[in-house]
Amino acid sequence: MVFPAGLARDAALRIPTAHAVILDEAGHMAHIDQPAAWLAAVRAHLT
Repeated sequence: MVFPAGLARDAALRIPTAHAVILDEAGHMAHIDQPAAWLAAVRAHLT
């Protein structure tokens, strides 16, 4: 089953406090596939 990135963007637009981050070349385990980009997104969220 695939969850298109566009649906994450759409959901984030409807949730006032949400922010979608789409990581290129990353799948379900983005923290493994793109660890530096994933960590940067988490850091940005926490600040």
